[in-house]
Amino acid sequence: MLQRMDGFTLIELVVVLTVTSLLAVLGWPSYQEHRVRSHRLSAQAQMLEIASRQQQFLLTQGRYASQEQLEASGYQLPDALQPLYAYRLSLSSTPPAYTLYFTPRPGSAQFADAPLSLGSDGQRTPPDRW
Repeated sequence: MLQRMDGFTLIELVVVLTVTSLLAVLGWPSYQEHRVRSHRLSAQAQMLEIASRQQQFLLTQGRYASQEQLEASGYQLPDALQPLYAYRLSLSSTPPAYTLYFTPRPGSAQFADAPLSLGSDGQRTPPDRW
């Protein structure tokens, strides 16, 4: 007489591994896109914070701060964004205006994403990413 043994059969293990692998393969691109969007939202929040600092500087000094002045006043790109984005501040003096650029760093998860910009007039590019 055959004795029944407890446990999983090889077929059951293969089916579970196949279903798990299929879920992982289908879910990974969605997860990656979610991470890119999340990092982009964090970058946009930082851009708006810089815009707020620029308005305060304009009210007190009559001009916008350069990137060096901004950093000397204590602004620093958050640690989570430093490996993902490089930022640059471009000024024009007449009339006082600035454009802020956040560019994804090569080799980062954000590299495939579009560069972001925000102007002192509120213009945001690319419009489909804001």
